[in-house]
Amino acid sequence: MKATSLTSNKVEGNPAIRFTVKKRKIIVDVLSLFLFIVLIYAGVTKLVHYNTTLNEWSISKQFRRFAHFNSIILPITEIGISISLFAQRSRFYGLIMAILLFAVYIIAMFTLKLYVPNIRGGMFNYGTFNQYLILNGSLLFIALLAFLFLYIVGVQIDI
Repeated sequence: MKATSLTSNKVEGNPAIRFTVKKRKIIVDVLSLFLFIVLIYAGVTKLVHYNTTLNEWSISKQFRRFAHFNSIILPITEIGISISLFAQRSRFYGLIMAILLFAVYIIAMFTLKLYVPNIRGGMFNYGTFNQYLILNGSLLFIALLAFLFLYIVGVQIDI
């Protein structure tokens, strides 16, 4: 295995490095597309089933005051993040926002002792606490992995 810096001036001339950069870009594109699909699905489902989402927020005492606001802002946020993941220029910010979103979901699951609304939407409505923890943890990992491949990994390893 040979490590090569991406900041080298010989990147354009070395086909092995170009290929690894292409592989990295494909990986980031696939992971971003997956996150895009998950977030757009969750956001659109919550908007389509607005009354159900509103009822879920209203059941919880700590969220009842902001039920209307949360029922609109959360799906719009998810759709906004998904759009930023789709666009190449805003992918950096989209990945950061996705990381924050999934981290907040996980923190909220552990810290809120009272009723946590079932606001996941669509096919995500049918699961246990552990399944949602695994789902959100996996999505957080995917977002972190895409972010690392996109912006932090400065050394490519040719296999």
